[in-house]
Amino acid sequence: MNDKKTVTNSYRTMTIDNSNRLKIKFSHEYEKLEVLRHFDEVNLLQVIRSNFEDLSKNFKDYDTDNGTYQLPERGKCLILIFKGMGGIFTTIRSDINQKYEYYKKNENQPFSVVINNKNDE
Repeated sequence: MNDKKTVTNSYRTMTIDNSNRLKIKFSHEYEKLEVLRHFDEVNLLQVIRSNFEDLSKNFKDYDTDNGTYQLPERGKCLILIFKGMGGIFTTIRSDINQKYEYYKKNENQPFSVVINNKNDE
């Protein structure tokens, strides 16, 4: 499988080598991912610990495309803040299996965005 690709948009042309890059996976093309502007490279700006029950309904709706993906009602979660070519987006993940430590050590690192229904090829 060739993990290198050339991508062009109105900003620039670049070759991306995803073979050794960290990955953040999504189950479908969420509206919040429109900031990618056809580039699938983002940087993890920060990871924040929180609880699902402390998040506002508006934030949960934004994160899940109005309930397309169900979040737990209670428990520990992580808010990941990423910056892509077109701006900033966040995603909420469960804080399980030492995920906080994994994301914390990879702050300021590039990640490839993998959208399962798009990048399964």
